[in-house]
Amino acid sequence: MTGSAADDTLVAATERVAGLFGDAPAAADETGCGRCFSEAELLLLRTPGVAVPRELAVRAAGKDPSHWDDQPAMIRRVLPTAVRALADGESEPYLIARGLAAAGWSTWPAPQSSSIRELLDAWWTATLRREASLVRVVGVFEACVVATGKVQPWLDVLDREARTNDHASRHRDACRDDWRYELSGGSFMLSAWWQGSWDDQQAAVAELERWCATAL
Repeated sequence: MTGSAADDTLVAATERVAGLFGDAPAAADETGCGRCFSEAELLLLRTPGVAVPRELAVRAAGKDPSHWDDQPAMIRRVLPTAVRALADGESEPYLIARGLAAAGWSTWPAPQSSSIRELLDAWWTATLRREASLVRVVGVFEACVVATGKVQPWLDVLDREARTNDHASRHRDACRDDWRYELSGGSFMLSAWWQGSWDDQQAAVAELERWCATAL
């Protein structure tokens, strides 16, 4: 799959999520956080079938889950716009990823959960096939890890893409060197936005350490 094909796959995955969640309502009695959202914004979020502006969707998805009475419903409400923001290069993707993880997306019905997993895979693959900064690549990796609570699947994609794509190969080298440096300092955290247990995060860090130790 070329870079252009990967971008096409990402667009298709984004549109599939948008189609599946386009009519998803927030809780009708959602009160939200009055300090972070105006009454007009909360009313719009509670109104089914009305498109959510990008800035509001990103903010709603990225807020601490405790801001919402029914956080999973709110995530489903803003997903069509939020995933387009991810695909377009949202600067803090790990916050949306935290919202997804907290909403328990992997436990949703198969058409919904599989669409999100396909989106994450398409997003990571397209990122690797593009010219991009280390900060951007590491940020997308972090977001995928936070959203899924897993490291190894995303390292597997990195290895796979690096074998056939020059951009991905350079990204792999840069990520490997950056992670080795960060891990050498001790007390390494995968992400401040990790939603799993401390033990699960330590196990994920150990997976990354093993990869870095053997990656050429």
